[in-house]
Amino acid sequence: MKQQQKWFLAELIFRLHDQQQPSAHHFDKYYFPLHAVSAREAYQMALIKASCELDSRRDYTKDYLQWEFVGMAALTQIERLKADTAYHQAMKTPEDIPTFIHSLRKQNAAIQMQLTEVA
Repeated sequence: MKQQQKWFLAELIFRLHDQQQPSAHHFDKYYFPLHAVSAREAYQMALIKASCELDSRRDYTKDYLQWEFVGMAALTQIERLKADTAYHQAMKTPEDIPTFIHSLRKQNAAIQMQLTEVA
């Protein structure tokens, strides 16, 4: 019996490194709707989306700029949204960047732990 797919929303955070201005920080937040059988599958799809997003940014980014996938801030089951659409939200640069990144990585680890508990 085929499992029914559900909608999930992945919140992915990217960081821009500017070699010409090392002290400048820029973060972007993207929300990607994903159609998956389980949260685990949605998580894997979100990581693939992050990788594809980095690849596409490399194609149009200047040599002295480098994008980094910082992590997944949330993965939430939702009602249906339009697939293959990214929702972008510009982020205010956090005052304490190391703490922000540490917190984001803790959130990502919590998502991973929830997925292993479901399995």
